[in-house]
Amino acid sequence: MKLELTQGCIAGWLGADGIAEHEMDEQMRAKVFEEIFRFLKTKSDGLNQLMRLVLEIYGDYECDGEPCECCGDTVDTWTLVLPEEDDRESVLKR
Repeated sequence: MKLELTQGCIAGWLGADGIAEHEMDEQMRAKVFEEIFRFLKTKSDGLNQLMRLVLEIYGDYECDGEPCECCGDTVDTWTLVLPEEDDRESVLKR
């Protein structure tokens, strides 16, 4: 499966095997998810990268607001509670 992302100026395209993401039917979407997960499972940091991406995009963000006296960093936390399997249908309908 060939995934593609094109960005820049007036160009914008995201898809797989020549089908734009917004034009995929549910069967194609499921296949893309499966292939992405299969790919990530082969990478030693696949789960780490996937979790970071999902948390940064969908997680609730909090910052402690207190810069460290030594380095100036703040402590940032992202939290996402995934729905239980029984609750997934109601989440998908939103």
